[in-house]
Amino acid sequence: METLIAALISLFTAANTLTPIALIGLMIGVLYIQIFRQPSKQELDVVKDNHLHGLPQIEENTRLIVGSLHRIETQQAEKFATIISKLEN
Repeated sequence: METLIAALISLFTAANTLTPIALIGLMIGVLYIQIFRQPSKQELDVVKDNHLHGLPQIEENTRLIVGSLHRIETQQAEKFATIISKLEN
């Protein structure tokens, strides 16, 4: 809380050193950013329409893929063990 107060004090101190025209320019810049640089309705519709209803199927498919990869890894390890044992003999 003290850092917030210190930041506000330094902000007001810096604002006191500005000329009235500079303050008006700063306010116009802030208002421009707040009003005209807001995301458009079309950009927000993309986020609104992004439903995550497919996540359970994605999770299940990922589990199946992990199981398949684990089986492949186990089979390859067994086959490599066989090949290494034949090479050592």
